[in-house]
Amino acid sequence: MDAFEIVSPVDGRLLSVVRHARESESERALQRAQAALPGWRALGLDARLDAIEALVAAMQARRAEFAEQVLWQIGRPLQFADELGRVRAGWEHTRALAPQLLGERAVDGGDGIRRALRREPKGIALGICAWNYPVAMAAQMAIAALAAGNAFVLKHAPQTALVAELMAQCADAAGLPDGVFQALHLPHAMVERLLSQRRFQAVQFIGSERGGRAVLAAAGTGLVAAGLELGGKDAAYVRADADLDWTAAQLVEGAYSNSGQSCCSVERIYVDRRAYPRFAEAFVERARALRLDHPLRSPDLGPVVSAAAAQRIAGEVAAAVAAG
Repeated sequence: MDAFEIVSPVDGRLLSVVRHARESESERALQRAQAALPGWRALGLDARLDAIEALVAAMQARRAEFAEQVLWQIGRPLQFADELGRVRAGWEHTRALAPQLLGERAVDGGDGIRRALRREPKGIALGICAWNYPVAMAAQMAIAALAAGNAFVLKHAPQTALVAELMAQCADAAGLPDGVFQALHLPHAMVERLLSQRRFQAVQFIGSERGGRAVLAAAGTGLVAAGLELGGKDAAYVRADADLDWTAAQLVEGAYSNSGQSCCSVERIYVDRRAYPRFAEAFVERARALRLDHPLRSPDLGPVVSAAAAQRIAGEVAAAVAAG
């Protein structure tokens, strides 16, 4: 397929038809990234951090546009759609740690020989980002790679591809050197080929276990450094002596925030038998109070990301009920 459609889960409207990058386009992007590497690395850590600060500021200047994209592309209610607070907090944390993690460090061997530990950038880093927190996760991928002196290419999930384009515009507005930050809409087969050929020297993936296996296999063929953040099966345990009303409120939030579409969503709850009747009552009462509505009407929950996702969830619920 040469292109893909972005359909809003809010109203079924076609938001955009996005064309996949052609071979020639991906090649030009990689050449630009390679050409940018020496100058970006030579800037030094402090100058790179200042440039990233400008990128974050440029994103904050367009926070309303990012929130609107999150609302229409994944259906998150407007009052929860702004992720720039997360971006800023993550960036401040990274900036505070960067001198310690990325600066040169003397190593004393006690033998009079001068030694130093210096971390070198990998080269061109690829970020493959999931759709469920599309701004904050993509920004943190970019910040970490850029701070370390790498050039960065962002391949966003198809459902949130427009977020990548807006981030690239912010990188240009912030004055980042040409080729240092690029967004590419790469089809899966091209990603696997470029990784296996080591056209990227590092890859960070956030997504499904199946996708992670494919990325890891291709990265292994090319001996590409890979970091994977995959889905979980996060469990909670409720003790008999817990404050059950408070605990139920926290676990409803943990299970249903972002319409349950988080890798750290509470998916299983184990309850002490002595507390179970009261806890179940409190949990159900809290869950029933959640309001599902159009994201512009300030509900607690918006739609899930697609009709296909809704059908899959309905099937899982039916199977769970049938199993007792």
